[in-house]
Amino acid sequence: MKYMLVFIIVFFLFSSIRAQVKCLSGDCENGKGTAQIKEDNKKIYYFGSFSNGKFDGYGEWETTERSFKIKYKGQFKKGKFEGRGEYTKESSEYLYRYSGNFKDSKYHGQGTYETHYKKAKNFEIKEGVFHKDSLNGLAKVITQDFTYIGYVSNGIRHGLGLIAFNDGESYSGYFDNNMFSDFGYVSYKNRFRVAGQIVDGMCCSGFIVSYTSKGDYFVGLSSDTVFGKQKYASSNDYYVGQLEDGIKKGPGVLWTGASGQFKSWETEDPDYPDTFFFSKKDTACLTGDCNNGINLMINQGIKHTGYFTNSIADGYGVREFPDSTTYYAYFDNETRNMQDSTCIIENPDSFYISEWKDSSLFGKGIIIEKSNKKVYIGEISGNKPNGEGILVTERNQILKIGQFENGDFIENE
Repeated sequence: MKYMLVFIIVFFLFSSIRAQVKCLSGDCENGKGTAQIKEDNKKIYYFGSFSNGKFDGYGEWETTERSFKIKYKGQFKKGKFEGRGEYTKESSEYLYRYSGNFKDSKYHGQGTYETHYKKAKNFEIKEGVFHKDSLNGLAKVITQDFTYIGYVSNGIRHGLGLIAFNDGESYSGYFDNNMFSDFGYVSYKNRFRVAGQIVDGMCCSGFIVSYTSKGDYFVGLSSDTVFGKQKYASSNDYYVGQLEDGIKKGPGVLWTGASGQFKSWETEDPDYPDTFFFSKKDTACLTGDCNNGINLMINQGIKHTGYFTNSIADGYGVREFPDSTTYYAYFDNETRNMQDSTCIIENPDSFYISEWKDSSLFGKGIIIEKSNKKVYIGEISGNKPNGEGILVTERNQILKIGQFENGDFIENE
């Protein structure tokens, strides 16, 4: 994922004009006139409406500061910028411009702030609601490299949002201090997509779902050891086990209908039979004694591939049920159940990546709908979107962003 550009915007802060006003023409007390103000060795010119000797109503304000020309056109109240207006600060190299609402001479309310670096042809445009010069809430940010739509805090990407780069790569999900965080979804042009956990600001590591436009996919744990399920759309066969760079490496099972081939794909191992068949009545470990290491155990049609200790699932594993529901999770040797931690649940309709707590999905996570290819990132409870979230298409185009309740979109914040 490419390096994120962070622009440092220095806002020009205004103070009330306390200097002596020199009226050049017109009525500078209660009417329209032109005035000059000397302040800190610079001259300020104003043309517009006055009330009780102060700028009040519509006016145009202009000064210079070093190599910059500074202008304001808009509403004034008691000598300060108040209401709608446009402020520009421009030199031969830079242009800063704000159009929108002001309060007490600060950017406050709906507005657009632009920064242009003329020689480098770099720019940044921020649209949204400002509070005392800072952009907060749901906003849109455009640069020469990307477009961001989502939540910001004090001008920084924070919370849920979508960033789309000009080369076709895009990310939707959580941000923290401009970096990817928690859970996210990445679309790499039309090549492939990946959704899952964010580690150290990078997507995606830990529990992930990765799939191509052809329908090939990998589901499982991608960290130090890639372990999970690999399926190709062109075949009904699928593989569960260790992989490296998409190639079977280490213990794993290749399924073709009711028959499987479980072996170490690196070296021959007598504990892993070349080929075997199973039935729903099987209740045994089919790969040896399952005392330690990665093995396969089947119990009443439930297939569990993963780490075992003393013939009990202990650590990471893939548990497949006869109804095609599959759990990708850490399992506890003592309770013989899934641990309360992040997991993936797959059923015929959807993928869920979230926290497993008290025998249900809860907290931040991802829902991928297989049929319509929609992806939800946000708060989940009851296996549905509940809370703040973002819903995007497979190609990472925003459908909804804001509050969800029991699976339905409620509103933007």
